[in-house]
Amino acid sequence: MSFLGAIGFIMDGSGLKEAFCEIYAENSSDKALTGHAYARAIRGHYLVQLALSEIIFSSMELSDTEKGLMDTLFQDVGTENFEDNWHHEDFKIIKEKFIEHLNLVQKRGPTAKLWMQYWQMISLVKDFIRAERTGNWELHLKCVERMLPYFHASGHFLYAKSAHLQDIRKLKYTINNDYEFTRFTEGFFTIRRTHKFWSGVWTDMTIEQVLMRSMKTQGGLTHGRGLSESVLTKFVLTMIILVEVCNEIEDFCNVSFATTEQHIDSREYRIIRDVADLQILQTFFNRYDPFPQTDNIMSIFSGIFASNSVNCHEAYEEGKKSLQAIVGINFGSVKIKRKNKVLSLQTVQSSVKVNGDIIAIYPLLLFQRISLTIDSKKDMETYLQYELAPFPLSLFTENGLRKNVKSQLYELFVSMNGPTHSDGIVHVVDGGFLLHKVIWQKNETVEEIMNKYLRNVEKHYVASSYIVFDGYPEIKKSVTATTVPAATSTKRGERSLRKTSDNIPEFDYQNHTKIPFLQENFLSNDNQNFIEKITVTRIFL
Repeated sequence: MSFLGAIGFIMDGSGLKEAFCEIYAENSSDKALTGHAYARAIRGHYLVQLALSEIIFSSMELSDTEKGLMDTLFQDVGTENFEDNWHHEDFKIIKEKFIEHLNLVQKRGPTAKLWMQYWQMISLVKDFIRAERTGNWELHLKCVERMLPYFHASGHFLYAKSAHLQDIRKLKYTINNDYEFTRFTEGFFTIRRTHKFWSGVWTDMTIEQVLMRSMKTQGGLTHGRGLSESVLTKFVLTMIILVEVCNEIEDFCNVSFATTEQHIDSREYRIIRDVADLQILQTFFNRYDPFPQTDNIMSIFSGIFASNSVNCHEAYEEGKKSLQAIVGINFGSVKIKRKNKVLSLQTVQSSVKVNGDIIAIYPLLLFQRISLTIDSKKDMETYLQYELAPFPLSLFTENGLRKNVKSQLYELFVSMNGPTHSDGIVHVVDGGFLLHKVIWQKNETVEEIMNKYLRNVEKHYVASSYIVFDGYPEIKKSVTATTVPAATSTKRGERSLRKTSDNIPEFDYQNHTKIPFLQENFLSNDNQNFIEKITVTRIFL
């Protein structure tokens, strides 16, 4: 769970949360990325990695023979022939090509490297689970060693330090018993409650499955008895004996709360849901490319570029530096500084400058520290007089300026009583309002849409009316350092927000071209070209 939290920290602000929100609720996504909702987090990470793998693999060049071998391999999954095909010489060539292609994709830029690093971290999670479930000691050691740099880079310092407490490579001399060491390293370092091959369980998970199970099942404390002091006291004092009594009664009555032989992931309804969610994630990553060809580190969802100080894409390298700095130091003398943590993309929107240094702000950590230091509710009231956020929450969200409700502005207008004189009055119509007022359907031609706008204007507005479209300046990047920056406005935040939702590809269209998009999606992405098309047709002249 801690390593899952490390992954969530490194990928914070990258667009991974938005990908999770496609298949989970927002609050559920937050918990999954911090590592608390273990099952939900594992499923989400596996599906995201699978979607990324599909993108990577589809861009590889394979011969017809290699494609046929891959099809055969997939068809033989779960059969006796799978092992033979896996070790086939041609398939080894495909694996080498895949590894080479991974390196090429990673070289596209820091953003691509960040997502490739994420892909590798999820592969590490899979290896670690396999090591624990099957009792593979050597794989367990390799996984712990590969995890250490990420613990350092993400600020999980207790795990980074504790993994050095046991000199696991010299464990044979510590145990000093060949038989016990052999049994330990051949599968018994993990706890097993059944004889199944994939039944290894983590130590802390065993506590949940045995001691805590009676507390959380029907008739336990959380489902019936309550959590009063007397009930808790009786439960704690009798828990050790109670667990054994309950197990014996279950065996005698042939009743158990254990799962069936079939794993939950292999059930039909779960497979159907996984396939549906995978398609949703594939659509998401087709819209927001995780491996762009760019020299900048950026969020694939919001498109916000980060400065050179953001180094989350180099988490493994930075973690190794911090790891090497404590080698040879006694455990009591080890001090790991928080400034050695990598800066995630979230620091672009959640950081402050102190003496020229960028300091990342973590509101949850700040609130936890305040909670530990207060002595009374009065102290909490004093602390909360200050807005504990890196930006005004009433105006901004993590993705920029809050979306306003334009209809509320209409309520501020004062109604005019009595007759009005029409002489000298000029009617000015908001062009943006007109674009959305006239309704047209998907797959209508450009000419048909233009005629609808023309008929609407001729019907509702006089010849002296003016229709004004967006008069805000275009946002352009400076070409050189000496160039005067392009003018910006309050409209910039709204434009950035629109670009992050339902993007459509650029395309050229003529009068006979059918618009294959919904009106709302089309107008939110292609206003400028559409307005120019309207002007050319002389609708408003």
